[in-house]
Amino acid sequence: MSKIIIIADDFTGANDTGVQLTKKGYKTYTLIDMENFTLKDLECDALVLDTESRGLSSENAYERVKQVIKNLKSVISLKLEGEIIYKKVDSTLRGNIVEEIKAIYEELKPELIVFAPAYPKNNRITLNEIHYVNGIPVDKSEFAEDIKNPVRVSNIKILFKNEGNVFKVRHVYRDEIKNLEKIIKNIEGINTLTFDAENDKDLLEIATQVLKSGKKVLWVGSAGLAEALILSMKKEGKIITISGSTRTVAISQLMNLSEKECIPIINIDLYNLFSNEEEEKNRICSLVNTYYDKDIIITSCMGQQDLDVTKNISLELGIDLKDISQIIAEKISEISLKVINIQKPKGLILTGGDIAFNVVKKLNAKIIKINKEIEPGIPEIELLKGPFKGLKIITKAGGFGNEMTLYNLYKHLKGE
Repeated sequence: MSKIIIIADDFTGANDTGVQLTKKGYKTYTLIDMENFTLKDLECDALVLDTESRGLSSENAYERVKQVIKNLKSVISLKLEGEIIYKKVDSTLRGNIVEEIKAIYEELKPELIVFAPAYPKNNRITLNEIHYVNGIPVDKSEFAEDIKNPVRVSNIKILFKNEGNVFKVRHVYRDEIKNLEKIIKNIEGINTLTFDAENDKDLLEIATQVLKSGKKVLWVGSAGLAEALILSMKKEGKIITISGSTRTVAISQLMNLSEKECIPIINIDLYNLFSNEEEEKNRICSLVNTYYDKDIIITSCMGQQDLDVTKNISLELGIDLKDISQIIAEKISEISLKVINIQKPKGLILTGGDIAFNVVKKLNAKIIKINKEIEPGIPEIELLKGPFKGLKIITKAGGFGNEMTLYNLYKHLKGE
């Protein structure tokens, strides 16, 4: 079953939103035939429905979207609990926006409609209720002269005026976004929030705060809000395992954990790390972004081949092998900091003494608390101060434990 369902009014709009999901690792399908589909067609992470309703009359657009939702409900249960429903609208406000929102609202009965059409990356922003394109109110821009879908209103709150019996609207101004969680808790008689948004940070804050509310939400926006929502949906509690150990048992533990939990392994290219450090760091971070909703393993050694590379680097640079190992540990700690800032993990597993020390040091930890011993000689620690205060870390000497040890440590941090 799809975790995310997007309803778009045209083909290009469907795909420009769908690609945001694909970029983040979601298996995404776009469904064009709105009448003949089965449960098997929905076996993806994200489903994009193209209703081709932008150019229809408002009445026909309403009926088409309503029927699409009915068809979808006949195949799957939509309770707005386990899935995200997103109504994709044009960032220049073209199309039958309010009528299509109404059709979905009547079928799904969300507690809250969130409407933020801004797409700052493409110079579409909303300030003081007015939606701008390239700095011009959209109803005074070239889109006001669009042959098929001329835009007549730039005030996104007034957009809902003719359907006042259905939509009870409150606008959230930019300086209010920081208090959005409180606003949502205290709204009474309001089912629709419209939003200012001047930049991607605003959209990210909107998505994050609304998700925290736990409300059953119908999300409405352009590709901008969709991208922010995807980032905000990133599951909490990820575990990152970082290993620099060359021990056979450590490598065996990594492989076992990866296979049992289907955790991707990111293997650091040591040659590239020394010859083109920034390129390698960027490659690692790009992979981490691809796996943004998964636990990950990062290692510099998956076997004898990587060990040989380390030795060759030592010879080529004329640096003692022991010193090379320390340099590698420092470089990996720098990568780790970048990765941790991307993933914001619940916990870390650090394998190998040099790696463990350098990573903890890079996290600017001044004091650590030793919580408990998980397995013989393997403690769980907690950072007490610094930017990562409260982060739990398990440190393990490379040669400690058996094949199941890393798996057991992972399960412990997961709380399973």
